[in-house]
Amino acid sequence: MYDAGKGFKFRRRAARNTGGGIAVQFSPMKPKNVVLASWAVVALAVAAVAQDMELQKRTIQLNSDLTAQVISVARDNTGRNLSASIKISNTGQKTLFVLFIGKPAVMDDEGGQQFSVMDVNGVAYCDWSPDRICVGIPDVGRAVPLNSYTEVDAGRSITVLMTFRLFHADPSTSGHVSLSTEIAYRIVESAASDAELNERQKLKDVHIGNLSFDSVKVREK
Repeated sequence: MYDAGKGFKFRRRAARNTGGGIAVQFSPMKPKNVVLASWAVVALAVAAVAQDMELQKRTIQLNSDLTAQVISVARDNTGRNLSASIKISNTGQKTLFVLFIGKPAVMDDEGGQQFSVMDVNGVAYCDWSPDRICVGIPDVGRAVPLNSYTEVDAGRSITVLMTFRLFHADPSTSGHVSLSTEIAYRIVESAASDAELNERQKLKDVHIGNLSFDSVKVREK
């Protein structure tokens, strides 16, 4: 047996007669605390893998400059009101301008209930339908002004908070939901070069990406 203060203790086995006296054999006992520690290490490793897999499900990298990550999804005790927060990070060296477009959607993974978006805060947002109108497709004259996009400097992040409500269905009870939304963005290398472009030229540099997160864990409020 192992003692933290004295080291390994030994268990005395049965004595045997060797003809010249009595010989006593000793054998080391299996340290139970070492076995328990091994299981604890395995449990921690399994938990770390599960946490990493959950993080991967909650993270999307659209390109080298833009990463989106679900921070949390929470539902109240009625099963009808849900909130989601997403971190938009500029992981590049250029300036990022972002605009959320369309109707963000949340779907209960088990019951199939679809939540309706109620509000989007923390970022410029256009809910026109069809959503491509927001970026000047097909009419550039109807596009959201580019100077109203949310600016995210290099190495910085913003947090987008969205709220949803379930109207015509049974309350949501699933432990996981799927969340999707669309984002329009521009990547600007320098303010000086960007100033030389007119609005139509800048609109040609607008990209549209889909942020789709599957089976995100829901926290109960």
